[in-house]
Amino acid sequence: MLDDLNTLAGRFSSVRKHMGFNQELFAKQTGIPKSTIQKYEGGHREPGSDALAALSRMGINVNWLLTGVGEMLLTTPTAAHEPSQPLPRAKINEDALIAAFVGMMQVAAPGETPKQTATKAIQFYNYLLDQEMITTDGIGKGKMGNAA
Repeated sequence: MLDDLNTLAGRFSSVRKHMGFNQELFAKQTGIPKSTIQKYEGGHREPGSDALAALSRMGINVNWLLTGVGEMLLTTPTAAHEPSQPLPRAKINEDALIAAFVGMMQVAAPGETPKQTATKAIQFYNYLLDQEMITTDGIGKGKMGNAA
């Protein structure tokens, strides 16, 4: 049976399988407990900012994971990877992404789901990159000068 790519649970399961991991190995690679991965894939829980950051470091496009929009992976592996080997890290500004998540969580509208909040944070992060207000190397190093 194919994973339902119209749901977060289905996309989560699909990307893990696409990368060649069982739940136990994926847990070891991401640092996300196996029981939590099972809850994500069962649709009983949605990933928070720490889990999304870990997934992004593995090269998973968290925007695709949360919304189904875009490509599944941020980077295309150049060679087949063994499940026991870590995948190349996508180059992101982790501090800025975390700050965007925290900020969006603080201003989340009543009744807004974690997925909606996370999607807004990712959009804001991408906007900051597009406007060159930040770079993937650090906060305050974009064309706007030091923002800190």
